[in-house]
Amino acid sequence: MEKTRDLTNKDISSILKYNLAADTKRHTILTVFTVGTMVSAFILLFTILFWLLYPYKIIEYTPNDNYNIIYGVNEKNEVEQGGEIAYEFDYVKTTDIVPKISRRFVDGIVFNVAEGAVDLPKGSGHAIVEIDIPETLPPGTYKLEIHRSFQVNPIRTIEVVDKTEEFTVIEAHN
Repeated sequence: MEKTRDLTNKDISSILKYNLAADTKRHTILTVFTVGTMVSAFILLFTILFWLLYPYKIIEYTPNDNYNIIYGVNEKNEVEQGGEIAYEFDYVKTTDIVPKISRRFVDGIVFNVAEGAVDLPKGSGHAIVEIDIPETLPPGTYKLEIHRSFQVNPIRTIEVVDKTEEFTVIEAHN
């Protein structure tokens, strides 16, 4: 035969105290975990919003419209296939980020040339950039588009696009 024991008030009281203490510890751990998760989520959200919305001021170029071609073209603003032109601009750079640069000749068709990187020093300056005219570029009137991509943070890239004045590519005379 089994012996059963009746629970006394003292037994019930000690069981309740033990369960209450365990619940309080569990509640405290869950509260700390929840608050920590919410604070982390808020910090992450703030960081992402900052990266996406901050108005980065990386570089300013002048002239703002079209860059002047300073040599390589004749008095009619013509250059031969396989020739070379140079354009100039002034800039104010406020960061040390090195952009990826792609260039393309645009005239109804788009003729891409190799990408590169030019590290202009931080601060104010004047730059002269020489560009080879591809021998395979068809004759026509073009503008050179310069696309600069600045990776300012892990999730945002800022694009700056500028153009030169128009020039005409003529067939090379061998």
